[in-house]
Amino acid sequence: MSKPEDSGRSGTLASFQELLLTVVKSCSSIDTRDYELASATRLLAELRPATLRLLGEARSLLGSLLDVCEIQQRPYPVTRSMPPYDRSEVSDRRFERAVDAAVAANRASLAAIEEIAFIAQLELGQRAERLERVSMSLDTAELLSECDSSLRRSRKSLNAVGLSIARAIGVPPLAEYRSELENSLAVRRALKKFRKRVTKGGDPAPHQLRDRFRYIANQIEILVSWDIYSGMRVRDRLLLRSLQQRALKWLQGVNATPEAGLRLWQDIAACLEMFALVNRRQELVEHDTALLTRCLSALEAQPLDSPVDPALIQQLSAAEGLDLELDALLERPALEVQSLRAVLEALTKPAAASDESASGGEPW
Repeated sequence: MSKPEDSGRSGTLASFQELLLTVVKSCSSIDTRDYELASATRLLAELRPATLRLLGEARSLLGSLLDVCEIQQRPYPVTRSMPPYDRSEVSDRRFERAVDAAVAANRASLAAIEEIAFIAQLELGQRAERLERVSMSLDTAELLSECDSSLRRSRKSLNAVGLSIARAIGVPPLAEYRSELENSLAVRRALKKFRKRVTKGGDPAPHQLRDRFRYIANQIEILVSWDIYSGMRVRDRLLLRSLQQRALKWLQGVNATPEAGLRLWQDIAACLEMFALVNRRQELVEHDTALLTRCLSALEAQPLDSPVDPALIQQLSAAEGLDLELDALLERPALEVQSLRAVLEALTKPAAASDESASGGEPW
């Protein structure tokens, strides 16, 4: 039989679950895609104050939760495992990895709730301070990126706290929690599908440009409509929007010469090449290195002319979008060990050597 104080503690924490979900829904109701073509003036007048308001609500709620955790832990002392978290010494993506690590620890305790809530409150406080300081001197991309990141981190951290509460009181979570690895894998799959569609047919001849640009503009619109689009960096989203606008202007007859069209196609092709940098995200580097090494080890025990085990091919589907040659192999109806081994051996070297510092901080 549970003690009365245990029942009271669960009821208090359960009420926080509902409050956290309310703020998460409010953050999700602001679609930053609607502001990608907006002016800095509109961003400052609409998006910035709305983001600051939600950051304030999230921080206030987290503060109240931390107070409850501290009070409730007094009769039940615990050893805090909370690591020092100095926002000034970490990269933007370190916050996501810190929260993912805390969630992955799968601890059902008040200390686990407090750890995530503390990290989240500190991060969101830093985000609010940065947004408070922005002015018209900040370019549109930076301002949109600040607001988008603040809203995304608010959703992520509140969902993580909600999950930790659910574990502590033994109830299902009210919202889904998605790790950075899950998000990055989904982004990579989406970009692979987009790249495959856009490059179908190879480089266009001058007489094919009109049909190709009409198709590309439509494919960008489709990509923008996908939920995972918000997982892309704001600057890359803005680049896609810019290319879409240029394609539409060319179709409308603005500088619609074959030479200008071919230059635009080259810029689109360069953008697609740049998207491969998603593979430098630290969580993807670690995931791919482990996956490819494990699969290569399994292949080394098999005859070179034998067919690849379908179960192994299924495992490798998690690397979809990592490499064009690997993607092509995995789409074959029949695949021999020798062919797959050669590709995996070539991939394991750069995958093991890549790291986030190679691109100067946040890689993509």
